Amino acid sequence: PELSVYAMDTLMEALERQLAYFKQFSLILSTISLLVTFLLVAVVLTIGVGERRGEIAALRSMGFRRRSIQSMILSESAPLLAMSAVLGSALGWFLAGYLDRILTQSPSLPDGYHFFIPAWREIVLAVALSGAAGIVAALLPAIQAARIDIPRTLHEEVV
Repeated sequence: PELSVYAMDTLMEALERQLAYFKQFSLILSTISLLVTFLLVAVVLTIGVGERRGEIAALRSMGFRRRSIQSMILSESAPLLAMSAVLGSALGWFLAGYLDRILTQSPSLPDGYHFFIPAWREIVLAVALSGAAGIVAALLPAIQAARIDIPRTLHEEVV
């Protein structure tokens, strides 16, 4: 009377339903990561543009076009985005493996069950989304740099 028989498919479906909150949690973390990426890139580049207002105004006064200034600021964001993509991917890989080892130690899980399975499509998608967020964030200080009031900025830098 205490013995029950279940098909493996039924057990796996029940397990998937119970672990659905992990998917929701990962979606929330991904969204927060994109927001943090956006804010960090925007803040770092805005501070950089603010510190170099005089230099940017001098370049504009020498005839540099607004597009050239914007391209300069955007190209400065490329190494920052590339380094953060590599570092973030490596850190994510390490943490996923660590968490997977912790979670799979549960005695009730079937052998070979993993919570975090490296999927190149998702890794590339995460890097691409982070890169897109970084590029959009870099546009804000680039536009700000191109719109610097040249005479006023040069006057403020000299005085």
